[in-house]
Amino acid sequence: MRVFDSTAGQKLPFSTSRGLSVPKAATRSEIFIAAAFMAVWIWSAINPVKFSDWCMENVLVVFVAGLMFVLRHYFRISTFSLALIAIFLSLHEVGAHYVYDNVPFGFWLKDTFHLHRNDYDRIVHFAFGVCWSYVIREMYIQLPHPRGFLTYYVPVIHVLALSAIYEIIEAYTAQADPKMAASFVGMQGDLFDSQRDMLCAGVGAVLLMIATACYSAMRHRNRRLVRA
Repeated sequence: MRVFDSTAGQKLPFSTSRGLSVPKAATRSEIFIAAAFMAVWIWSAINPVKFSDWCMENVLVVFVAGLMFVLRHYFRISTFSLALIAIFLSLHEVGAHYVYDNVPFGFWLKDTFHLHRNDYDRIVHFAFGVCWSYVIREMYIQLPHPRGFLTYYVPVIHVLALSAIYEIIEAYTAQADPKMAASFVGMQGDLFDSQRDMLCAGVGAVLLMIATACYSAMRHRNRRLVRA
């Protein structure tokens, strides 16, 4: 599995004269990732609890698929990043199938840890921060002249911004169709649901960036020891 890490600012070896890159043919690992996600998507589409909610939730999936198709012409996206995206979207599809506030695993957590609500949505927001902060950093370090600390700071800011945009979309969707508010927004009586969702995404992004920084430092140290 390819992990892109330390070629910051490097010109892609498959760049064209127009600045676009030509994506390589899909590897076996990438085909497996796509097939695994398609299996989850098909399962999710079979008799969802609320079909209208499933359709709304899958707008995000279609958008991400289109976005990644475009971005692969500008950035090298590693197999590891594609796996992270597939994991996040698979968790999202579980929420789309059951409706987020009705996911069985969330009820198990609620009963086991005596929580006040079904917190499956918070898990997915946390996963968004973890998965997408790595993907964003991977693309950012391929830009010209990325700065050390900014390669960890920028992904966190982007995750928080994207989370805020999603919460705004949820709010206006609820206003446009009040019947969708309870299932699509999923506040479950929490007046600060949006803020806590963004916090979960931010925490996930920060923890992943700390882990990535530690891993990069260890690799740099090991290289120095080898050269010595």
